[in-house]
Amino acid sequence: MKVPLGPLAKSGLEARGGDDLPVAIGAACAYYLGRLDSDCLPAPLPDFLLKAPPRPEIEVPVEGPIEEALVAQADRQGVGPAELAAHAVLVYLADVTSR
Repeated sequence: MKVPLGPLAKSGLEARGGDDLPVAIGAACAYYLGRLDSDCLPAPLPDFLLKAPPRPEIEVPVEGPIEEALVAQADRQGVGPAELAAHAVLVYLADVTSR
């Protein structure tokens, strides 16, 4: 999956997880999906992110249960899995930064 990340999200992940962006994106997706089963639901993907200009994409190996859950949730929200993964990164960064 190619995940579109803007410079803010990319630098935030690098500051939190080092240079291995695919691992950091996978962790952010797993975190986001975990929030869906909690009492503290993440905000849905806002419309303005879907209308944002193209962002650089990072190839991320997302497989198995995480990929299936991302695809299912993306279908529920009416967005693509890559866009939802990019949103998951922003939700993750917002949460870890606010602590």
